[in-house]
Amino acid sequence: VLFRAASGKELVNFIIFQKRPAAAMVQRFERPDVVSLLNLTGAVCIDPAEEQLLSCYVVKINETVKWRNGWDKMSQVKLTDRASNGQVRDGPGEGEPWEYGVDPSPRYYPVDKSGNREVDLQVAELLDYSVNILNLPLSSWRNDSEEGSQARASDKFYDTTGFGDVRRAVVLKIVRALYEKPKCSFTTPLDLYKRDDVYYFPDGAAFTRSEKPTAYMAGYILAINANSRMHDASRKKGQNSVNRGFALRDMTPATVETSAPMGSASASSSSTTTTAVAAMPPPAVPPVKKRPAAAKRQ
Repeated sequence: VLFRAASGKELVNFIIFQKRPAAAMVQRFERPDVVSLLNLTGAVCIDPAEEQLLSCYVVKINETVKWRNGWDKMSQVKLTDRASNGQVRDGPGEGEPWEYGVDPSPRYYPVDKSGNREVDLQVAELLDYSVNILNLPLSSWRNDSEEGSQARASDKFYDTTGFGDVRRAVVLKIVRALYEKPKCSFTTPLDLYKRDDVYYFPDGAAFTRSEKPTAYMAGYILAINANSRMHDASRKKGQNSVNRGFALRDMTPATVETSAPMGSASASSSSTTTTAVAAMPPPAVPPVKKRPAAAKRQ
């Protein structure tokens, strides 16, 4: 900005520098980095029941995938009806009503009727990251069935049938990339015992259904926090396994599922056999025969 002064010596120049945008605005409009799933290193689940917990969590992801696929196949009449009930495509649950085709889809924040709202929000966030950043189609989360193979074939995606449940490894890779944590856990310890390098899934993330969790994984979660969220059936199985007195390092899925509860006939016979074996004296050790000395020469 130039001022007209009385003389040339009194001419003053004011230079106005452009104001830098805030860091929050830059982060909002910057382009996300290109992330390759093949080059990602998966997080390490530090729970002893890692495979069972991840399998139950994948079941929850698959339920949200079915919800989104069903939403995409609905007619406009059904979508209008669902929008009036506060439902959106992101995941199950009901929120604020809106008008389909007129109002933009509201933010996904369902009413916490079943107590799993935090789990639903986290699963929706993980799915959005896998689709928008990693370019994974929703069919990649389908089960190894004929319908799942056809869905992956229509999306021109790899058919993982016969290679085991690779979705668990994909979950660990997404957790490492999305939350920038090298480890993860399904437990809910007290804040005093939480570690900075561990991502903790929402409470009850692997216990949204009552028929899938095993007594082994439920007992381990309850041993960390007795107030962890789960169905009553899962809680009962976990408490029974803990009440039997098994040490966590000695617990295996086969041991917990097949062992009888305290007070039953099999349990009493097992304890009697163990007591009898413990009372038996140790086997006698045969004496060591010495080798005869050689005869002395005359």
